[in-house]
Amino acid sequence: LRSEINLLMGRLNQINNNKRAKIKELDGIRKEIRDNLSKVNEFKEYKSKSNEEIKKFKEERDKYNRKVKEAINSLKETSEKTNELVKKSKSRLDPLELKRRIDSMNKRVETEVLDFEKEKKIMKEIRKLKTELKNSGEIFFMKEKAEKLQKDIKEEKSKANNFHNKVREIFDLNKEKIKFMRN
Repeated sequence: LRSEINLLMGRLNQINNNKRAKIKELDGIRKEIRDNLSKVNEFKEYKSKSNEEIKKFKEERDKYNRKVKEAINSLKETSEKTNELVKKSKSRLDPLELKRRIDSMNKRVETEVLDFEKEKKIMKEIRKLKTELKNSGEIFFMKEKAEKLQKDIKEEKSKANNFHNKVREIFDLNKEKIKFMRN
């Protein structure tokens, strides 16, 4: 009977040792699960912040893209108006040259003694040149406006691209983080 008890006690000790080993293994698995849950929660938090950042950057990018579209439309309108004025304008002279010619003719009318027909002809020419000057001034203004719009478009596109690149950087970081989390 004692040998049987010793045998049973030996088996009981072996079972208790196996039980302790399994409990220790189970505790290790539970710790690993807690660590993984903690990592998952950290990643969810990171992902949430990342999504907010992406949303903010996309809104900024879209805002600048809208400005680019508006500027392009304005540039098209300006170009059309400039083309219309160029078609209407008969003179290809620059505004400063037209102004010099008008001043010269005015001075001639004021200082020289001219017969009535000649003075009338010069005055008619002055009116014609003044109209051309007005149109060429508008053309000059429109061309300056078009250049400014082109510069603005370039700047706005650059800003939009910067925000787009920030969005891409965040996406790339997220991909890397996901790869890391899977390993």
